[in-house]
This record gives sequence, C-alpha cells and structure tokens, in this order.
Amino acid sequence: DKFQRRSDPWGRDYYWLTGGPPPPTSSHETDLSAIAKGRVALTPLDYNMTKKAVLAEMESWQFALDESTMDGDISTDTVTGGVR
Repeated sequence: DKFQRRSDPWGRDYYWLTGGPPPPTSSHETDLSAIAKGRVALTPLDYNMTKKAVLAEMESWQFALDESTMDGDISTDTVTGGVR
C-alpha cells in the first residue's frame, strides 16, 4: 500500500491510502472478497451508545417533587421506574 499526499479545499495536507483490497485469505466470503469480485457489500450498522449499566441503575431512582417548587395546580407524585 502507498499513501498519496493531497490537499483539501482549505489548503491543508492529508494522505490518501491508495491500492486495492488485499487478496482473500480464506474461502469464507467477506466484504473485501465480494468487492474484489465486483459485487456490492452492504453492512448493516447500529449506533447505540447507551450505557446499559447506568440505565439499569437509573431505573431504581425515585424522584419526589417538592410542593414549594410547584404552582399548586399539579399534584406532587413520586416518579419511579426510570426516566420518563
């Protein structure tokens, strides 16, 4: 593989990796081997950054609204069962 020096529209240098994908190393079909054969490779992605341990902890939290912070028209209930 080689790197080609290029410039972005703002004049900053960056380096672009040139060359093709490496040759397949096994008989197992991969994205790279499919592309090498002229096929299209689709990869379904899921972007989930939820911190499940923290979320599980938050489910046990209890919130109580103080009547002094309310307008008086809304009852003060305790919220349980996680974030709403």
